[in-house]
Amino acid sequence: MVGLRVLRLTYERNQTRRKIDVSATAAAVRKFAPPRFPERLQFRCPPALTKMLAVAADKEMTTASDYVQRAVVLQLRADGYQPVEQA
Repeated sequence: MVGLRVLRLTYERNQTRRKIDVSATAAAVRKFAPPRFPERLQFRCPPALTKMLAVAADKEMTTASDYVQRAVVLQLRADGYQPVEQA
C-alpha cells in the first residue's frame, strides 16, 4: 500500500498543475495486485450509485470494491458488530 500512498501524495501535489487520470492509475494497480479476500459479495443498486461509488473511490485513490468494503465494515462496527479483518 506504500505505492498507493506515494501516488496519492503525487496526485495531491500535481492536482493544481495537471490532471492525473486516477481511474487509469487505480486500474493499473488492480491489474497486478492479487485479491486480498477470496470471498465475493454482490448486490444490486441503481446506476447512479455505481457512478457515485466510482467517483468516490477515485477520489480516495482506491477501488470501488475497497471503498464499499470499508463502508460496510464501518457500518457493522457502528451497529455493534466486530468484523474480523484479515491482512
